[in-house]
Amino acid sequence: MVMRLDINMTNPSKDLTGLKEGIQNACWDYLRIIAHYQLYPTVLLNNTAFRFKELPESQVKNYLDLLKREHDFEPKILLRKSDDIPESHQNALSVISDVGCSLSILGLFLTILTITLSREMEFETEASQPAVMSAIVITKSDRNERGHDKLRNGNWWTNGYQNWDEESFKKRLRVSRDTFEFILSEIKDLIVKEPTRMKPHPTPPATQLALCLYRLAHGCTFLTVGDLFGVAESTAHIIFQDVCKAIVGCLYDRFVYLPRNLQEWSQELENFLGNWEFPCVGAWDGFHVYVSTKLKNFYSYKKRYSVTNMGFIGYNKRFMWAAVGAPGSTHDSRLLRSCGIYSDIESGHVLPNRSLNLDPHGEIPFTTVGDSAFPNHSWLLKPYKDGTRVPKQRYFNRRLCSARVVSEHAYGMLKGRWRILYKKTECHLDNISLIIMTCIALHNLCIHRSDPCNPRWRLQVNELNLIRNGDAQADDGNTTREAVANWLWDIREERNAAP
Repeated sequence: MVMRLDINMTNPSKDLTGLKEGIQNACWDYLRIIAHYQLYPTVLLNNTAFRFKELPESQVKNYLDLLKREHDFEPKILLRKSDDIPESHQNALSVISDVGCSLSILGLFLTILTITLSREMEFETEASQPAVMSAIVITKSDRNERGHDKLRNGNWWTNGYQNWDEESFKKRLRVSRDTFEFILSEIKDLIVKEPTRMKPHPTPPATQLALCLYRLAHGCTFLTVGDLFGVAESTAHIIFQDVCKAIVGCLYDRFVYLPRNLQEWSQELENFLGNWEFPCVGAWDGFHVYVSTKLKNFYSYKKRYSVTNMGFIGYNKRFMWAAVGAPGSTHDSRLLRSCGIYSDIESGHVLPNRSLNLDPHGEIPFTTVGDSAFPNHSWLLKPYKDGTRVPKQRYFNRRLCSARVVSEHAYGMLKGRWRILYKKTECHLDNISLIIMTCIALHNLCIHRSDPCNPRWRLQVNELNLIRNGDAQADDGNTTREAVANWLWDIREERNAAP
């Protein structure tokens, strides 16, 4: 395809040399947009070739405005096929190979290699008589043609989607085929692309979702997923962002939520008591995700750059709440205090206003557990200091740690299934929170749909990058902690005394 620029000139008596210079200057100013592609234009004016080795960097002018303002032109852009070009122009352009058009009137890409005047100007014509000048604009690039190539056809995904068995499908995308179809049905309307002249066959929604899940599952580069799914690297990046936004927008609030009534809170309490013999309704813990940045406040105590995240985990390893994307140097207790949920719990708007009777040691409120990095509250119990020699306190610490292990299991499943969180994430800091929220939403969705995490995917505790900061200052939870410790110790003594 070649672009033809037809210019109706109302005042042809002006100097033709000045006209040529005006056209050239405007063209070169636009060329600075693609200077970094190292394209060197050739201009052909009346069969005279001009070669420019450098492209101008300053004084960007609007091409059309310049023509209209300085030369009284009213330009008109027409697309023409190469076989419509006059034979004289074809001869002039025959020395150029691999001709392709990338001129954009909006200025996205404007690479001009050849300008040919279609006919000589006749200075004898009257000033009022319009004359016509045509310019043929073509482009040539030393780079490979953009878009699809022979090695990027998407057959790997197209054939696999149809032929993979359930095990192979889940091994690659980390979700079952049923879960995949459910996600697709929820977000399809948000990611469907309309055909355009530049891309008459847009990427199908199923391919977009699979591309996103594959990168989340394996943490590979956009170039890799682009080759696998038959799209360019830049297109893969756009698809990944769009699908992540759609998943968070449609699924996050539906599957990441606090218990909504007393019955659901009581279910959490009963399962913690039944499974780990500890009277709590959830566990707090933080974890790091490594990022590619050199900002000082993202440098964590692990001697690496990361973002700090925190989750409130239920008995079934489900995220009931999460805060993501804080700088890696942020302490657990500081992150919790800065979140709205902290003030909501303090004001009594989250946990039920009910008490649990620990006969004969009195009543305690509904409480949660955390490690030594958290402050000790009546609603958040932390272990006694390491090294305590009091048997009752040591037993309390063991029971609390057994209840808090749900958070470690949850993070092992989260990072094991979605390995992009385990590796150093190559993305802009503005996007890391979106990626983490997407993985959390998918984690909860899989739990809800009984789509288990393969045990081989799970990471061990020492691989999870969990936050282990120093002890936080104790607050108002000593009374509650002491009551729970005494209750647990009495249960232990009664069990040991039983015949």
